[in-house]
Amino acid sequence: MEILQAAIMEPAFLMLDEIDTGVDVDALKTIAHFLSDMKQDNRTIVIITHYNRILKYLQPDEVIVIKDGTIASRGSHELAQKIEAEGYGWIE
Repeated sequence: MEILQAAIMEPAFLMLDEIDTGVDVDALKTIAHFLSDMKQDNRTIVIITHYNRILKYLQPDEVIVIKDGTIASRGSHELAQKIEAEGYGWIE
């Protein structure tokens, strides 16, 4: 429903919480393609996720890790890859 609303309303700022939860790989690719097209139109898109799945299809400009309500780490898309490989244990 969030994607449908975004398609209809075409907002300048879009925040999506757990958009990759409960969708199969084909739906995830469709969502990522749609978001990539929206990003091309100079929109700001914030994706909140606990998984790296959607980031295999979208390359974020920035990755931010929030722990206990504060920013614990931030970096490029490579940060998401490091977390996928090593977990969160190294982040203080």
